[in-house]
Amino acid sequence: MRKELFDLIQWYRTKGYQADVQRLREEEFPGLLTTFTEFLEETNWANQELTYESLGF
Repeated sequence: MRKELFDLIQWYRTKGYQADVQRLREEEFPGLLTTFTEFLEETNWANQELTYESLGF
């Protein structure tokens, strides 16, 4: 397990994950992919009264 984790970490450090997020938003998944800011707004993240249990899983 350690070798696989090390290899994964090295891959992220040297190559990293690359994605054309703008193209994905516009062409592949129009209207579905939100920005991080939009996610925070949509999930009411700043509301300190919400708890994990409030999510209703």
